[in-house]
Amino acid sequence: MRSLTGDNSTSYRTNTKCNSNRHYHCYTKAHEPPQNLPVRLSPTTQTPKPTATPTPIPEPVTFEGSGDSVIDYVVNWDGVDLLEITNNGSSNFVVKNYDANAEYLDLLVNEIGHYHGRLLMDVYDGEDTKRLEIKSSGSWSITAFPFSREYFDIFEVPGTYNGIGDSVILLSGVPDVGTFTNEQRTNFVVWVSTRSGRDLIINEIGPYSGTVIIPSDTIIMEVSTDGNWSVEIKGK
Repeated sequence: MRSLTGDNSTSYRTNTKCNSNRHYHCYTKAHEPPQNLPVRLSPTTQTPKPTATPTPIPEPVTFEGSGDSVIDYVVNWDGVDLLEITNNGSSNFVVKNYDANAEYLDLLVNEIGHYHGRLLMDVYDGEDTKRLEIKSSGSWSITAFPFSREYFDIFEVPGTYNGIGDSVILLSGVPDVGTFTNEQRTNFVVWVSTRSGRDLIINEIGPYSGTVIIPSDTIIMEVSTDGNWSVEIKGK
């Protein structure tokens, strides 16, 4: 079970493996301590105590190409990755990930035509992507982000969120129930990640409209669908 670490202060875990072929998958920086302040030394003090320096957040890494490709996945962080993927081709678009032994890990994307979405990768213990295989008839790009609050969309609960396609959202607040709407005639899947695991709360063929319970300790919400969708979440 892999720990999902946000910004060196919040820890999340998942423990349920998705049993489908598909891995369904703004922030405000914390104030940094003042730097280079003058230090008054006492007669017995030779040097000031060092102050803690915040760990720099790694920069995103973008991979770009066209057509069928195999790329080495090299980033300067470990653990869970947030991916933002775009495809401009008109036929099948497939993205798979593999480990260092060329063992297949997951089918990340399997769509037709233009695609833009966000998803999580390497969520589970033992997953460590080293290569990506892309099938496309056009140009594509994949931007990898470290699992940090800096790079997530925040949804303040209670409230309404309007999304398009595959999305990964960090919830702020204590949710109770959510009313979801999806007008597309495709799969509509919603996962929520809490401090104790990962739960599938919706798995339907659209169009869909309904209200479901959202665990009060939900941290991450993953939506997988085509087109527009929305959710209104009420808080406790």
